Amino acid sequence: MDAELSKFQANLCHLPIQDRSRLVTDVFIAVSAVTAFMAIARISSKFFKGNEVALEDWILVTALVNLTLLSSHVPT
Repeated sequence: MDAELSKFQANLCHLPIQDRSRLVTDVFIAVSAVTAFMAIARISSKFFKGNEVALEDWILVTALVNLTLLSSHVPT
């Protein structure tokens, strides 16, 4: 509703329509990439050091899988 109202007002006043969806998409991709890198680094360091993988690590892996599935639906 807000987006439609903003477009209507911009058209009525002959102003350019402000669309920040590309910026939001770019920020989401950047944050997702950093998050994925950190998660992979944490799990791989535990694996190579021989430390036990705990419950929070499995939760992290689950979140990373969900992030991957979510980011596959991001429009470009």
